[in-house]
Amino acid sequence: MYTDGVHNDTPYRVTGPGAIPTGRQNGKLWSGKGAAPEDGGEIPATFPNGYSAFYCMRSYIRAGEYAGFLDTLPEEEAAKHYIERSRIIRSNNPPYTYRCENAPDHTTGGLSWADGAEFGAWAGLRPITELEYEKASRGPIEPGWETGHSLQYNSYWDIKDFNGWKTDCIHPVTVANAAGRRFKGTHGRGTTNLPKDWPQEDAVGAGTRGGWTHRHPSNRAAAATLSPERAPHQKWRGVRTAPPEVGP
Repeated sequence: MYTDGVHNDTPYRVTGPGAIPTGRQNGKLWSGKGAAPEDGGEIPATFPNGYSAFYCMRSYIRAGEYAGFLDTLPEEEAAKHYIERSRIIRSNNPPYTYRCENAPDHTTGGLSWADGAEFGAWAGLRPITELEYEKASRGPIEPGWETGHSLQYNSYWDIKDFNGWKTDCIHPVTVANAAGRRFKGTHGRGTTNLPKDWPQEDAVGAGTRGGWTHRHPSNRAAAATLSPERAPHQKWRGVRTAPPEVGP
């Protein structure tokens, strides 16, 4: 969990959109366990810290959405993101077409960081940050919150399959390394080109939260763990910063 820098059981409160000082001193953001931010540093004001409003995909990327994504890409690029043995069907001969006829509303697993991030850039979205993940997951409920033995359940804000010990992990932008803290929340622009402030294809700057092992919203044990490759329980959902008139 994020602590106040001195007491490991006192959460750090994000009270505004400005820069956040980090370190082991009272009143600064620190981490009692797992990957820690920079001692004596700060999270820049440009980093989305969860105070301001944002929109979040209610579900992970669905198979029908991913098929539509592949079907708009140049052949070589689509082949790079195509996942064998998935619900998505590719035609037998080039130029390939992609479709999903079986359960298009089911979410797509086995995505790499690049698969999800490039979908997000193409869709005009952006990755979620660690601080936004905690807000989206727990809302105003205290750190350590767990609703019992449910296999999977929705978040405080009713985001689907966000919490629970049988949910898939998510890969937010982390505050635990310099590459992550450079993220400014730039939105994708309708192509697969990743904005320069995003973690790139190597996933440096992204971490791992939630899922089977780290299911509690406040568990940061893998917050800076790189996961650039495809894995069965990796999915992706994007967010978008709300316009200023929406408020915090």
